[in-house]
Amino acid sequence: MRISTTGRYGVRIMLDVALHSSARPATRLEIARRQNVTTEYIAQLARHLSASGLLVTQRGPGGGYHLGRPAADIRLSDIFLAVNESMAVAPCTTHNAEIICEHADKCAARIVWSSLTQIIMNFLNTLTLEDLLAIDRQIKKNSADVPYNPLEFLESRLSENSQIPDALLACGYTPTDQSIPDQSSQNN
Repeated sequence: MRISTTGRYGVRIMLDVALHSSARPATRLEIARRQNVTTEYIAQLARHLSASGLLVTQRGPGGGYHLGRPAADIRLSDIFLAVNESMAVAPCTTHNAEIICEHADKCAARIVWSSLTQIIMNFLNTLTLEDLLAIDRQIKKNSADVPYNPLEFLESRLSENSQIPDALLACGYTPTDQSIPDQSSQNN
């Protein structure tokens, strides 16, 4: 799966609004400047995000965008779906499969692609905008870039909750920090 520009900026816009709209709505111009894109592109994506209830638009002087629901209630999968980002790793695994392969019913690879698509969906259903905010706070606190291995970074975030999302376990993730319980044996 390769996340499109639309999907990436959908998430970035939502994170930007979450970070910058507590005192007043985040304006299209401010978001565009921070994200280095045009105001028209922000407006295009914001229409989709607003139609899905993820963003609320306040019109007029002093207007802009703020979150339509609490950050903890906005899953990354919600954002991808709002901007029509496919999470499928192959065209034959989409729910509205537009490309019908003559081998689909007998294809072993399709089973693998479908399973991988489900793992991605589960992972994106697990992570919320609040998780991204926590990651952003951690990056700023440490004045560091995202580490080479993002799973290690997520592990530090998850250790605060002592709960590893099932999506990470489904991906074969195992904690390296012994203070985090290995839940794979607890799920059996």
